[in-house]
Formats: sequence, C-alpha cells, structure tokens
Amino acid sequence: MEVHYDKLKRFAEGAQGYILNERGNEVELVFYTPSLGEAAGVGSGGEGRQIVLRGVKEGDYVRFTYAAVKEGEALRPLD
Repeated sequence: MEVHYDKLKRFAEGAQGYILNERGNEVELVFYTPSLGEAAGVGSGGEGRQIVLRGVKEGDYVRFTYAAVKEGEALRPLD
C-alpha cells in the first residue's frame, strides 16, 4: 500500500495517539486501537492493541511493507 508522505506526516502530527518515526528512508507509524469496551461504546479504559506499520519512503510516497501487532516486546505480523 502506498500513501503520500506529506499527507501521512500531517495526519500523524494532527491525530492524537499516532506516532511517526523516521530513520533515513525507513518510516514507522505506531498507533493504538481502542479497547473492546471503548469500541463497543460501553465503557472506557482498558488497553487497546499497539499496531506497527513499517515502510519505505520512495520519492513522494511511503510504501508500507510490514504490519504487526505488538504484544509485550514481541511483534506478531498481521496478514
């Protein structure tokens, strides 16, 4: 999947809970899903899951190549 880099950067800067990390041409977007209670609208609190998307900046775009759920210190790839 490809996303325009400038749009991604503006989104991450303006959206609470999204973190954009960059190392050279490597890009990592990290965010948390809502907890089950929050998603169902029946409560707040609890913990969502941390999602990690990794990609490569190619020109004006970021091509995401890896998606995972972080569990503790381990990453479990998403299909």
